[in-house]
Amino acid sequence: MLIELLAKGLISKHKLLLENYKKISMNENQVMIVLLTMQFSDENKKMITPLKLSKFMNISIDTIEVELQDLVDKRLVKIKPKEIDFSQLFLKIVLLIENESLKKGETYFIQTIEKEIGWKFTIPQIEEIKDLLQNSISRQQVLDILYKHQISDYDTFLKLIGKYSNKIEKSLKFNWLEN
Repeated sequence: MLIELLAKGLISKHKLLLENYKKISMNENQVMIVLLTMQFSDENKKMITPLKLSKFMNISIDTIEVELQDLVDKRLVKIKPKEIDFSQLFLKIVLLIENESLKKGETYFIQTIEKEIGWKFTIPQIEEIKDLLQNSISRQQVLDILYKHQISDYDTFLKLIGKYSNKIEKSLKFNWLEN
């Protein structure tokens, strides 16, 4: 979803970069290079040179070239004949944010299950539940199980999930066209 918003220009790239650059291992010089390049490119549509950047940043041309090369090596930036392409940089930030959001959602869902059943899962149990949610059963189906059954322990919880996923598999295998 964020990717579409970014593509439509509804998300501020400047703010996105400033809030998340550390998460993708960028330093402050690299952030300033990106921000200044974006600003200058918007103003006059010309290729921004390390010389021009060095005048605004008070660092040497060599340092700017080293920082740019590091961004290229990290596959965050592509230097083309007449422009510097930052699309991979912002794509990486957006994907990172979306993954963080998914993890928070998983954590919140696990906490919801724990609250409903009245006890906490161990770390291996949490990992097993996450795996089941990715491969066997949906969140809504887990909630249905929680609301329909009294669950006293983890083994009972797994058995109910197993029975529920078996019912789903059987209904999918049933040939609806013949009957």
